[in-house]
Amino acid sequence: MCKLYLIHSFTDYKKLSFEVRSLATRYWVAWIKERLNVAAVYQLKRRLLSDEALALKPPGWLNNASRFWNRKENGQPVQREGLVDQVEACPELKGAKAILCHPFWHLIDMPFPTPDALSFILLQLPSHYTSQLFSNEFQHVRKKKIRIQSQIRLEMPYDLNALTCFLVRAIEEGVAVKEKTGEVDSIPVMQVIAIKMFIRQSLITPLSAIAGELYDVISTRFHPLFSTIHYSRSHLTFRDRDMKVNCIVLGFFRGRQGIFQHSLRLHREWLNQAQRIGLITDSVLDKQAFLWSVMFFSLDELESALFHPQLCSMNSPYIQKLQRSMNKFRQNLTS
Repeated sequence: MCKLYLIHSFTDYKKLSFEVRSLATRYWVAWIKERLNVAAVYQLKRRLLSDEALALKPPGWLNNASRFWNRKENGQPVQREGLVDQVEACPELKGAKAILCHPFWHLIDMPFPTPDALSFILLQLPSHYTSQLFSNEFQHVRKKKIRIQSQIRLEMPYDLNALTCFLVRAIEEGVAVKEKTGEVDSIPVMQVIAIKMFIRQSLITPLSAIAGELYDVISTRFHPLFSTIHYSRSHLTFRDRDMKVNCIVLGFFRGRQGIFQHSLRLHREWLNQAQRIGLITDSVLDKQAFLWSVMFFSLDELESALFHPQLCSMNSPYIQKLQRSMNKFRQNLTS
């Protein structure tokens, strides 16, 4: 039986490879900065202390402490659990330890993920995931099918839990496809869901701090499963606003870092243009709703609607479909 990692186990965080620990630490710092609404680590350290506590520190202490957090922001792993607990004790940062020790980091550090190991990872997710994924959590019995509406709700959150869930399912899909000797699947369904989620989070969550490096780690470590040998299409082509052939990545494929970065740029352009033409506001919820509603297999229509609004009015069937999807996201996320 494989080892069961615990979400809040700092000891297990320290057992991760240096590469993954470094990524986890950078994500952790970015998450803390977002929660505290600070742009620089100097501000971060100041926010972690009360005025009374700061007054007791020697001259120059804040500058030295900021250099410490700069090193963490650049990927130096955390050595002392006491520091993690100190951060966790800040009311605004409840859950920070779970971020640093999240099962996601253990998932991407697995050299040969077994069915048992993947199930253990999923069992550490919140109950609204495990209840949909398992028919019997105690015996680790997975459900054969998940209702479409349930799957959609699991896809919606912009967090590591959702990314962990669908990366596991993409890995399982890769194992199943690999076992079909001589057969090639044209579209990696779970990979598409996972990469869409990854792109969304890379734009408007702390994942943006490590997106490129993390894509490389996932695509390299799981290359035997996420291979173009087994999937005939690693990217999708479409006609863009200038009627030129453009493309977007369909999964975590080794050697496709350039297409991934291009896909990020396209999503950023779509997001900014949606704001310019008044389709969405600058709110986080609107941005989340828009990115979630971008459908890979209708990108020609999306480009036309955003960049040639004179040809595609706000009352057009495509825009109405997009707005219905965004409204569905808002309702589900706030219900």
